[in-house]
This record gives sequence, C-alpha cells and structure tokens, in this order.
Amino acid sequence: YLTQFPFQAEILSWNRLLCEDVEASLDAGVSYIHVSVPTSDLMLEQKMNKTKEWIIPQMEKVFSFALDHDAKLSFGAEDASRTDIPFLKEVFRVAQELGAGRVRFADTLGIMTPSSVAQTIVYLKENLTIPIDFHGHNDFGLATANALSAWENGAQVISCSILGLGERAGNTSLEEIAGILQYLRKDIQGFDFVVLKKLCDTVASLLNSPIPERKPIVGDKIFSHESGIHVDGLLKESSTYELFPPEWLGGERKLV
Repeated sequence: YLTQFPFQAEILSWNRLLCEDVEASLDAGVSYIHVSVPTSDLMLEQKMNKTKEWIIPQMEKVFSFALDHDAKLSFGAEDASRTDIPFLKEVFRVAQELGAGRVRFADTLGIMTPSSVAQTIVYLKENLTIPIDFHGHNDFGLATANALSAWENGAQVISCSILGLGERAGNTSLEEIAGILQYLRKDIQGFDFVVLKKLCDTVASLLNSPIPERKPIVGDKIFSHESGIHVDGLLKESSTYELFPPEWLGGERKLV
C-alpha cells in the first residue's frame, strides 16, 4: 500500500535473515531490503537456538536470493553491543563483500555510552567502505548522545523515530538528533522543523499520548522564560537566552 505513494524518501523494509521474509517484501513492492539477525551469543543461543557458525552461510543464501531479484540491501546486527566485536567486524566485512550497501550496529538494550560508541565505530570502520548505521535505544537516556557520538566518529546513518518512539524506553529521537545536526553542528541544512513539529503533534494525538511540555525541540514550553534575569536579558537581545527564534521550530515565546 505505502509503495504506491510518491514519497521522496525510500521505503526500506525490515526482515529477518530469511529468504521468505525477503520474498514477502519484494512481493509488497519494496526494493530496499534490510535484513537483521542477532549476533550476540546470548541471543543466538537463547532466542534463535543457533551458533555463530550459522550466520555467514545464512547471509550468503539470503543475500544471493535478494540480489538475484535486484534488491538493494542493508544488513543489521541485533544486540551488536553485546557481541564479540572482532566477530562482528568480520560479519560486517562479509556483508560488504556480499553486496550490502550499508551495515547497521544496534545497541539493542541501550547499554552503551558515548565513549564506548566512539571506540566501537572507529574500530568497525577500519575495514569498511560502506556506511555504518547506528541504531540506539534509550534505556539509560543516552540514545541521542550515543547517536551523536556515532555520527562524530564516522557513522553516516542514524536510525531514529518520531518522538523517540520505540520498544521499552524508546529510540533516538528524530527531532533531537536533527536539531543537533542542523543547528549545533551545521552538518545538515534545510530540515523543516515547522513541519516536523506538526508531524510530532499529529503522531502524539493519534497515540493519545501528549508530548511533555519541556520535550526538547517540540515541547510547548521550551521557549517559556520565567526567571527575572533571563527575561531581562531576553528583552534586550533575544539571542542571550534563545539560540534561534521560536518561529524556526514552529514555536512561540512565552514570558511567565
């Protein structure tokens, strides 16, 4: 159904490392295929009843099937942050050799810190020429910080979601990481935050889950000023306490 709309963005489907999943995506009209598999011993043994030795032959089988059908491929390692890193490096190298256009590192339980993300991304990039995608979870409130660290250390793709929606404590917030990359680092330009704010409001309304008033970037009170010292400076020069005009984000200044 979604493949019939004239989106500017590509639609990428998530699949298990199984030919039947890839076939279902192709039948649905999706040509950009992401295949994912757990790579940690814990998940392989306890969830999949498999061993590490199963992964690469299965990759060869599934990649061959997808590429024979002219699919564009992305490969993801679930629970990468609890995987033996030299083994993961080899799996990513094989994925690149087999034809993947990018690889995804998933911090599935949100256990990493910005420093450990930096070390890991730098190490994994040594043998790769294709982009690394960082997929973070927010179990310890570090999803955005970890995504930024991944970006600063060579990841070229960040998995994120509107309002950080996702399993358990959620994922990297689209509005937060986009705001950082556009307004602080100036690595991207042209992201329309007025439209994004409307999108976030729509999603929150559909889910019947109000956006916290002080949610970074899209909260209704992020341009509210109450302290006398702040208000005094703001009235003299708005840039003293506002990095950019509220209108840029579809917001409104409020003096309490």
